[in-house]
Amino acid sequence: MRKKKGFSLIEVIIAIAILAVALVAIVPVFTNYLQTNSSTEERTQAVALTQERMEELRLRDPMSLPTSGTETVTVVRGGKSYIVRTTYCSNASLCDAATRHVKVRVERGGKKVYEAETVFTKVR
Repeated sequence: MRKKKGFSLIEVIIAIAILAVALVAIVPVFTNYLQTNSSTEERTQAVALTQERMEELRLRDPMSLPTSGTETVTVVRGGKSYIVRTTYCSNASLCDAATRHVKVRVERGGKKVYEAETVFTKVR
């Protein structure tokens, strides 16, 4: 009797089937990981953009801020484009001669990624 060299066709088909089952189980997990990672990166960038905008405004005299309206700026970070909207006094009860209500909203692809609001006032 002669010794076999290599694999038979049946052995190769079974090995491929086992590999296919393993890949079917792994691919959805990997895809979910990529989506989660991407959305986390987007949110992290949006939070950073919001903090930067709030810091820019904090350094200004609150009375120099508008009493109404919206400013829109497009910023590119990490190869992705974000829209940063700054809205002044959308809640009129929080705006007066000494205070300004400010809302900063970061969007990507027409959807809100992050939003924060505060009231600026002049310290005497």
